[in-house]
Amino acid sequence: MGDKRYEIGIGPLDTFLAWIDNSTISKRDLGEIWEWEGDMSTMLVQATYGIDESDLPYLALAASDLPDMFRDFTRVREDELDNARMAENGFEDASEERYREIGRINGFVREFWSPDAQLDMDGEDVMAGTVAHLFETPEGVSRWISEVFLGDFANNVGAPAGDGQILVGIDRFEPEGFFDEAAGIRARYDRYGHAISATIIDFRVGRILGVAYIATLGDYERILEANELGMAMEQGIVAEVLRG
Repeated sequence: MGDKRYEIGIGPLDTFLAWIDNSTISKRDLGEIWEWEGDMSTMLVQATYGIDESDLPYLALAASDLPDMFRDFTRVREDELDNARMAENGFEDASEERYREIGRINGFVREFWSPDAQLDMDGEDVMAGTVAHLFETPEGVSRWISEVFLGDFANNVGAPAGDGQILVGIDRFEPEGFFDEAAGIRARYDRYGHAISATIIDFRVGRILGVAYIATLGDYERILEANELGMAMEQGIVAEVLRG
């Protein structure tokens, strides 16, 4: 069997960035290549140590990078998310100290809102967003996915979730096509008698945690759409990490 990297035009590392920017190969194919060539994924993990807090705004998706289904959405939020702010907006047991102990350094969020959204539009996707978090180690990212993302959602069903919302239920799902660890939740909320759903994916790229989410009016799931949003973010993170 020949060298699979060269079969698809990837040879020396200095050709890799141009390929990332221009290739139309599927993410699944790229994942298979990285599974086959383990040292390449190790290189990616090591490269994430060259990322610092100032790079985080480049890791959350910009409007021009959104999948086509969200291209008419309007940016409504673009902000740093330090540990204090994360704790303020977390569940009741969230704390800045806990997040620091896990190894979270900082984060950045960028959100987009549907210009046509109305509260009575059942089934309408009203928001799409991504968050890039930076951790001290890849192990910290894994702990966050397990303990904070999956654990806190499961432990807070029935609890207030801020902004007049009650978390009424969750369903877990397995995202597809990501390079490394990934987990998904569909969260169902009640907000002043109105049902709202959030489909959320957390995924790991070295010591970076990517989060992609879609909010929908009513009790709906957007697994395929969240998967596409998350994979677009992952591709951007990989390109930025290797470019650095």
